[in-house]
Amino acid sequence: MRLKYLIILPALLFFMAGAQTTTDYYRAVKYYQDGRYYEAYQVFEKFLKIKIPEDELYASTKFYSSEALYNLGQYGGAMAGYEYLVNKFQYSSFRPLALYKLSLIYIYKGLIEQARVRLMTFARNYQGMSNYGSVLFYIGETYRYEKDYTNALYYYEQARANRPTNKYRVETLFYIGECYEYTNDFARAAEIYESILNDFPDNPFSLSAQIKLGVSYFKAGEYEKAIIELMGPDFQNLPEEKKKEATLILASSLFHTGEYAKAEAEFRKLYTREKGSETGREALYGIGWCKFQTSDHDSAAVVFGMLTSGKDSIAEGASFWQAEAYRYKARFKEALASYNFFISKYPASKYFEVAKTGLGLTLIETGDLKQAYDLFFGMKNSLDPGIMAKANILLGELNSNKRNYVEAITNFEVATQVAPANSELRTRGLLGLGVCYFLMESYDKAFDILRDIQGKRTNFEPDIYNFYLGEIFFKRGKFREALDYYSKIDPEKGDFGKLALYGKAYAYFNIKDYQNAKFTFLDFIQKFPKDSRLVDSRIRLAESYYATRDFEASAKVYDNLLKGDGSVDKNLLRYNYALSLYNMGKKDDAIKELTRVVKDASGTKLEENSRFLIGWIYFKSQDYDKAIASYNDFLQNSDDSTIVPIVFYNLGDSYYNLEEFGRAARYYEMVLNQYPNSSQVYDAFNGLFFSYFAQGLQDTAFILIDQFLESNPKLKEADRLFLKRAELFFSAGDFSRAKENYLSFIEFYPASQYLSEAYYWLGKTYQANGESAQAINSFRWVIEKFDTTSFAPLASVELANVFLDEGSLEETGTVIDSALAKYPKDQTVPELKYLKGLLLLAKGDTLSAYDQFDKVINDHVGNQFADKSYIEKGRIELHNRRYDQAVKAFLSVSQRREDIIGAEAQYMLGLAYFAKGDNKDAITAFVRVETVFAEFNDWLAKSYLKLADVYIKMKENKKAISILEKLAEKHPDDDYGKEAKKKLKDLRRKK
Repeated sequence: MRLKYLIILPALLFFMAGAQTTTDYYRAVKYYQDGRYYEAYQVFEKFLKIKIPEDELYASTKFYSSEALYNLGQYGGAMAGYEYLVNKFQYSSFRPLALYKLSLIYIYKGLIEQARVRLMTFARNYQGMSNYGSVLFYIGETYRYEKDYTNALYYYEQARANRPTNKYRVETLFYIGECYEYTNDFARAAEIYESILNDFPDNPFSLSAQIKLGVSYFKAGEYEKAIIELMGPDFQNLPEEKKKEATLILASSLFHTGEYAKAEAEFRKLYTREKGSETGREALYGIGWCKFQTSDHDSAAVVFGMLTSGKDSIAEGASFWQAEAYRYKARFKEALASYNFFISKYPASKYFEVAKTGLGLTLIETGDLKQAYDLFFGMKNSLDPGIMAKANILLGELNSNKRNYVEAITNFEVATQVAPANSELRTRGLLGLGVCYFLMESYDKAFDILRDIQGKRTNFEPDIYNFYLGEIFFKRGKFREALDYYSKIDPEKGDFGKLALYGKAYAYFNIKDYQNAKFTFLDFIQKFPKDSRLVDSRIRLAESYYATRDFEASAKVYDNLLKGDGSVDKNLLRYNYALSLYNMGKKDDAIKELTRVVKDASGTKLEENSRFLIGWIYFKSQDYDKAIASYNDFLQNSDDSTIVPIVFYNLGDSYYNLEEFGRAARYYEMVLNQYPNSSQVYDAFNGLFFSYFAQGLQDTAFILIDQFLESNPKLKEADRLFLKRAELFFSAGDFSRAKENYLSFIEFYPASQYLSEAYYWLGKTYQANGESAQAINSFRWVIEKFDTTSFAPLASVELANVFLDEGSLEETGTVIDSALAKYPKDQTVPELKYLKGLLLLAKGDTLSAYDQFDKVINDHVGNQFADKSYIEKGRIELHNRRYDQAVKAFLSVSQRREDIIGAEAQYMLGLAYFAKGDNKDAITAFVRVETVFAEFNDWLAKSYLKLADVYIKMKENKKAISILEKLAEKHPDDDYGKEAKKKLKDLRRKK
């Protein structure tokens, strides 16, 4: 303390004392200023003994006397002087100074409460003093010494706010940071330390602040920032103690960022320097952890083993983690010993129940399930919610494995109730609960739980919940949805990956996506060649090959299976193998395999099927005699009501194809009479009719059919059979009786699903009879009343044709446009568009018609009405004498088709060449009608007539006469014959 405090004293004080007194005072001050505190103290005390008033001069003298003692380290004497001033001089300007110095002495002596009382007095009464901020700082200090960090922080913050009067600015910030550390607010602590480094560089606290900044970042979980702070060059020159702390935090930060190799290197450096010390043990413990985290569990166990012999917390932790390392390494014998050692030695450890859990898991691994169960049962009511949850989960899994699903569900429910919300532990409990419900076939409950886990987007065991969600959809028959979940699982990831791939293959198989099923089963077989499902997968692979018509690959798989030793029904494999062989064209090999099945599978359903299939193969191969023999062999050995009617029907077809129509009819009748409810009845109707028809006995056929329908009025398909009778009359050309039967059907079966078909064919019957008005009514009825059936667009086509034939062009257009608008994707669209082209021609709008035909050609490539449109385009070109274009159009169709449309195009090609004057090409074209399209009598007759015209034009009358005579002979009574005779008469007259 210097004389500056005396300068403010009023000079008047000195005149109040005597001359000698004044001299002593100044002499004492001079000693004080020179640092001669002992002499100053003696003179000040001598001065105080003079009887002078206890005024400000007295206070000044007392204060500096105490200050001299303070500077001499005589704190007891100084403290007495300060106390005197504080207590006796309430209004002295030296009182706040005395309070402040007195507080510092109390703090020095550890009398914290007394110091705080004096500091609080100062703070209440002297807020305007120049050291007010420093006083607030020291109040904070008193609380910090007592570890009352909340109050300490409050006063430090007050001191920080009074910055101008606080000379301990850096210290204030530093201790604020420490208080935040002590109250676990590490993020704010880091902010404070960072502000020290930024605002007060190169101060005595900088290095400590930087270390603490790294520590705070570490404790706040901001490990990357901690690493940056603790890896600076300044740390190489740290004092040894601080360097140890910094290295330990740096290594720990590297560990937490997953930089295990770097962390281990730092721990190892520290261990090398501090081997044998507490810090060395901490570093070695860190090395053990790095080994553990990098799955070097053997080394981890060794390192932890080096630390187990102590009596500190590290020995305790190392004992536990050594056991864990052994368990993770599957060294279960050592793990059991280590867990038991730990449990017996550290019954009060925080790891105690965790170790018991590890012990239980190890017991499970060693197959000692009862002891594991008893252990977890004893822990299921643990006071620790995490342990309680885990014990119940493990009990649930053990119960589930024993199929004690009710108990397991109880365990899992307890676990989900006590586990922390949104924790992996709770998710595991929910997962176990969902799986249990699945195994109990409570699929709805399982779905709700597993879907909830998935909905939370948790990354905990996604393969498990995705697999079971896939299984639930599979069980429900929703195979496409099952595929979505199976596909989320990597097949390479353990058992669930394997199971998901297998389920995925089956899902494809069940939705008949055999192409993908084939690839997926093949993938499963290649990835898991030793799996128990291998044989089943190979069977399904063979079936998938078969379904995709890769019969050779299918046969190869079946052949390999038959050569294998797997426990599988080889007779069934051989049966399927035969099917593949047959489809490969190896009929004899297929029959050979089936014959062996008949022998080896005697008395089984497979024997029956094989006998039937042998007959069927002969039948399909058109070897009808052998088919008949095989079918008769089948009938002698089987009375299966599902197969026998098929055999009867096929026998009928075999005899029919051998033209033994009487025998054929007998077998068709056997189907009708013995199996009236079989699915073969409908086809037997056809066979019976055509068998009698071939014998000229179609009336007999109708009588038998009528008798059958009368005898079986309640057949499930009686309406369909009744309709078939009408159809047979129509096919026989008996339109009157067809009409009667269609009308009767409509009357007898007003609710039949075939009603639209009946009205449609009734319209066709009227049309064939020339009853256009009735035909129009029938077709309109179909269009209006059955507009959602497939017969409505067909009726629209027929109605348009009727109107077009009658010249009702507006009605034709209305019907066509309405149908195109209503059925834009129906199979009749090309024909409707073609009819629209014909309509435009009928209206005389040739240009629009041409464009319309062009549109049909471009929109419906390959369709028959596209080719008919080509022909109409050719006619237009021919009419307009664009012969080359006409030839091109007709040639395009005639070269691609061999049906009646091709015949028409070929005939028109001849006409085009003839009109063009290319007689030789015309002859070739007309002759091709005979060589390629001879079955189409009308076009052949027309070609003969035109061919004769060509020869007449070429003056080769003999050839013309020869052709016309041939035509007249083949068509003696029709218009073609009459035309030929007329031309012959004219030619002969010219001779």
